[in-house]
Amino acid sequence: MARAGRSTRPAHFSEDSVSLARIQQHQREALNYRIQRGTMSIKLLSVKTGLSQSHLCLFLHGRKRLSLDAMDKVLAAQGLAVEVLPIQKT
Repeated sequence: MARAGRSTRPAHFSEDSVSLARIQQHQREALNYRIQRGTMSIKLLSVKTGLSQSHLCLFLHGRKRLSLDAMDKVLAAQGLAVEVLPIQKT
């Protein structure tokens, strides 16, 4: 359930460079949103990624971070990927 005063919709990035922690937080919010909407479940995500349900629950509740390999699996399970682009100097 969403906390009072907090949007359940995932945030969008507006900065040129984003930290890995911020990407994970965004992914956590996006997954929680999909779970609340019923378009994803922890069980389905576990099956698609090969990660345990408990590992995913800990991530979704902010108690654990995902390794880069695990994050790739979670993104791929949703048909998503992160592309790292060089920083453009102005």
